[in-house]
Amino acid sequence: MLLAGGDFHIRRRLGGSLKEAQWMGEAIAVKHYIGVDADDATVCAEIALLTSVAHPNVAHCRYCFHDEEKREAFLVMDQLMSKDIGCYVKEVTGGGKRTPRAPLPLVVVVDTMLQIACGMEHLHSKNIYHGDLNQSNVLVKQRHGAADGYVLAKVAGFGGQSTATSPGRKASHAAAGTNANTNASGNGGANPCIWYAPKVLENDEAAARRTEKADAYSFGMICFELITGKIPFEDNHLQGDNTSKNIRAGERPLFPFQAPKYLTGLTRRCWHADPAQARRSAPSAACYATSSGSSS
Repeated sequence: MLLAGGDFHIRRRLGGSLKEAQWMGEAIAVKHYIGVDADDATVCAEIALLTSVAHPNVAHCRYCFHDEEKREAFLVMDQLMSKDIGCYVKEVTGGGKRTPRAPLPLVVVVDTMLQIACGMEHLHSKNIYHGDLNQSNVLVKQRHGAADGYVLAKVAGFGGQSTATSPGRKASHAAAGTNANTNASGNGGANPCIWYAPKVLENDEAAARRTEKADAYSFGMICFELITGKIPFEDNHLQGDNTSKNIRAGERPLFPFQAPKYLTGLTRRCWHADPAQARRSAPSAACYATSSGSSS
C-alpha cells in the first residue's frame, strides 16, 4: 500500500539506511533496506526492537512495509528530527575554542536533560541498554511556537543500530558516532572514547558497553555538554593518544566555576567510581541519572 501510493517518494539520504521521504503530504524518516527477504534476521530483529518501544523521548518505528518483489523493506519512524544534540548546542551557543560561547538557558538545559533521562529510563525498563549514547545519538527538533530554544529530544541509535566506532579505536579512524536520524553531526572530530565509561574502555565487548551504569556515564557526558556548551575535554587538558588511558585513570571534564552546583553534582554522580556515592533524588529532578548509580 505504501509503495503503491503515488504520493510516496524518497527525497534525500539522511545517513546510513535512513532517508527522508514524502508520504501523504508529510515529511517522514524511513529506514530503507534493499535486497532483504521477509525473514531476514537482521531486519526482523531491528523491527522487533523499534516497535517494542513507545515513548515521546525515544525514536521508534510506527509502521513497517516489505516489497517481496523488489526485496525492499521500509521502516517508518515516528518523527523526522532535524539535527543531533551536538549540532544544536553548537548552533545555539556559537563561538568556538577561541571565542566565548553563550550558555544555553538553564531551563532549556534542565528540560533537555530530563527528556533524555526519561527516554533512557523507558529503554532500561524494557531491559534495552544503549551502549553508544553520545551527542550524535540524541536527536532534537525545535518545538513549534516554543521560545528560548526549547526542543523535543529523542534517544536513537540504541540496541546496536548505531554504527559508531568501537571505543577502543583511535579517534583518527572515525568521528564520535553515527546519527540515527540526520546527516549533520556536531561532534567536531572529538575522540569517540570520551563518551564511554572507563570499564567500557577497558573491555571493548558489547556486553560491557550495554549496561545501565555505562549508559549513566555517557548520559553524564551529554549533561556536561548541555551545561557548559562544550564537548567534554575540549579545553585541551586531556587530548591525544593518552585520552583513553587518562579517562580510565580517573580524569573527568572540568566544569567552569559558574556552573550550577546542583547540576554539576548530579553529573559527577554519573561518573563516580564508587557506587555508594550515587544517591537517589526526586524523579522530577533526574529520573534516570540518580537511579542508574555509578558508571565507572
